[in-house]
Amino acid sequence: MRLHTKLPLILIPLIVLPLLVVNYLAYDLLKTNATKEAFFTASNLLDQILEKSDNKQTIATANMDLFSNYPILNFYMQAQDAEERYGLIQRPTMKKLAGIQKVYADYHEIMVVLPNGKVDLYLSSRDQEKPKNSAMIQALIQASDSQSSETGYIHNRLDGTLELYATAPLLGAREGLNNDPSSSELLGYLVVTIDTEFLTQLIQEMPIGLKGGLLLSDGQGSIIATSEDLDISQLGFGQLQSKPELPYAITSRQDNPAAHIPQLVTLNDENYYVGSNRLSNNLFAHVIVPEHELLLLGSDISILIGLVTTVAIFVAVPLLILMLRKQILIPVERLNHAFNQLGEGEGDSVVEVEALYDDELGELSQAFNVMSQDLSQSNAKIRVLAYKDPLTGLPNRHMFGLTLENIMEECKTEDCSLALLFLDLDDFKNVNDTLGHQAGDKILKQTGTILEQNLREDDYIGLANPVIYNSIARLGGDEFIILLPGISNRAEIDRVAERIITAMNKPIFVDGHEFNIGASIGITIYPEDGLSAEDLIKNADMAMYEAKKQGKRRFHYFSESIGSDQLARVKLRQKLHKAVEQGAFELYYQPQVDSVSERIVSVEALIRWPDEEQGMISPEKFIPIAEETGLIIPIGEWVLERACKQLKSWHDQGLPDIRVAVNVSGVQLNKANILTQVDNALRSSRISPEHLHLELTESAILSGRELAVKLLDTFRSQGISIALDDFGTGYSSLSYLRTLPIDILKVDRSFIQEIHHEQSAPILSSIISMAHALNIRVVAEGVEEQTQVEFMRMKQCDIIQGYYYSRPVSAEQLGKILALENDHSSAALPSQQQL
Repeated sequence: MRLHTKLPLILIPLIVLPLLVVNYLAYDLLKTNATKEAFFTASNLLDQILEKSDNKQTIATANMDLFSNYPILNFYMQAQDAEERYGLIQRPTMKKLAGIQKVYADYHEIMVVLPNGKVDLYLSSRDQEKPKNSAMIQALIQASDSQSSETGYIHNRLDGTLELYATAPLLGAREGLNNDPSSSELLGYLVVTIDTEFLTQLIQEMPIGLKGGLLLSDGQGSIIATSEDLDISQLGFGQLQSKPELPYAITSRQDNPAAHIPQLVTLNDENYYVGSNRLSNNLFAHVIVPEHELLLLGSDISILIGLVTTVAIFVAVPLLILMLRKQILIPVERLNHAFNQLGEGEGDSVVEVEALYDDELGELSQAFNVMSQDLSQSNAKIRVLAYKDPLTGLPNRHMFGLTLENIMEECKTEDCSLALLFLDLDDFKNVNDTLGHQAGDKILKQTGTILEQNLREDDYIGLANPVIYNSIARLGGDEFIILLPGISNRAEIDRVAERIITAMNKPIFVDGHEFNIGASIGITIYPEDGLSAEDLIKNADMAMYEAKKQGKRRFHYFSESIGSDQLARVKLRQKLHKAVEQGAFELYYQPQVDSVSERIVSVEALIRWPDEEQGMISPEKFIPIAEETGLIIPIGEWVLERACKQLKSWHDQGLPDIRVAVNVSGVQLNKANILTQVDNALRSSRISPEHLHLELTESAILSGRELAVKLLDTFRSQGISIALDDFGTGYSSLSYLRTLPIDILKVDRSFIQEIHHEQSAPILSSIISMAHALNIRVVAEGVEEQTQVEFMRMKQCDIIQGYYYSRPVSAEQLGKILALENDHSSAALPSQQQL
């Protein structure tokens, strides 16, 4: 259904229904206000009745508690001898009860009733010899609590009288029956009958207006009293001369908690508003107001509003539809047409719509025009981000893959060949190590420019369906790939590869520094070296590594003779990229134990790579590849953050206040944002810098010594400890230790394993002594035997780390070890054999 048809169908009800609702609400409001006013008056009167009734019962309850404890009455009830009880004690007891009746004139009956219901004493101010409602009194006693005073109304339906009864238990211990003075038994009840004329008189004298009135009834619907203005003969209550009864329409709802809210009830073929309120368990007050009295109040104004409503409908609806069509329908239809055009057009097409009016729809039209332009620009940016490398502007791996697959499909049809040149910079790592990643980025940009400048139009032999291809791409890191479509012989490929090698051998200048980078190229040809894009790229990668193996700065064609080790390395490199993206690593922790107390003082975080095919891949295999490809940066950042958060978790669990040591690669150290990474890790984990140790190898520090020393000084100023790892495997000069900003010296495991040799022991002793002289703590790595532990303690080595105490374990396992050590605070950490 079109909008110009739907809008009138919506507007007419929207206009008519509110006017009708207003008409009804106005009428209902007048009626409701009248009803509220009438019932507000009645509610106040009922509250007065309830208040007087409650006051009367409260006073009666208090009096009964007082009367039931009169000594003479208790003495009377506990007397066992009949002559003593009725001959000696009864008279003063009756005299005491008469005194009560004299003070409280409306207490017209006072009696003592035995537990079996028999009246033992009876006193009446109305010259009655026995209770008029003895059966009802017995029922009241049986239903009462034998431990406290109670009050309640009883309506005698035979004579129509309403009485308020108050009862109190008479408790005492009969002599000889119980030796326990704290025990008591029920001896009888004190019962008082209270006149209720105050209540019926209130009901009768309360006018409510609107020809309505008040009723007082018992729980069975028997009418006890009515207001003088209420003519109950019109309500259809049956034989009013004898026993007037409330109809079921009223009694059926009097126990409802919402009965006090007026509801319509039909009585004698006429509607009445009836509200009920419970005054006590067996007493109810009712308000009755005829409905027609309330309807008369709103009928005149309702007729007037109805006339106004009718005129408004026939005049306003056509005018409103005409105005809406001009002001809304036409602009909306134009916008709808523009949206259809935008949806059917290309992603970068711009569609504009004229703004007819200076209103919200006009603003919407202008916003549409802006959106159309922004959408076109965003689509262009998205294509760039999806298919372009943000650093060099070259196509990225995804874009190159699409291009390669398209050309391979054409080659299948046209029976042609293509070549891939996989290029990797030879000495790119030196740039990052010396000048940092910003200089490295500039090298990569210049490399992209060099490649574009050295590929000419005659390097591309046209296909049957000529297409402009993006034939150079950056795959990531310092890896580039070049696509040569439609080649016919290797001479064409050699010419291009030699030109690129020659261009890359020329010096590259960055920030005043000269670099001789060079490049190695691996080449594959379709279809000889692979039938899929993945195989072609993988084989070109292996050929490139073969070129590096043969001396770098050259190119090499793929052949089946390339070794399986090279294939495994390429596969591992490809897996490593995916592992970084998927976060497939785990952290294990190896305790570092104080040599004197044998308690864990710190742990070293060690990365592990579980693989479905190869199992747990050793860091010795993938860390060098990660450093070559630059993947060590995200890996190192992940290790740092995860280790700090795990340490915080152990501390929060109340485990020992240990520290964590994290290894830092030389590639990480030469990144300008290593300070930011460490600061972010500390902030996000909320651990203090004093709880973090950074471990670096000798080569990592000395390869870029000036920058490294500045960074390490900054870390130490923040409270972070610096450890020199694997001491003895690199330069191993004791003389330069005093010039390095380090706090901990980690002796390589090779020294530990050879302490039984005559030459190794003195060297190890000298290392420990020199370190202590420089205020540097010493950690012995790779300790596995008891004799090695004893030797280290004898030489006063500070900390011991190795399989003797624990292998690297998961965070969960180490938490259990720390908890065990916490539970046995006076005991030393058990050895690995004990664990």
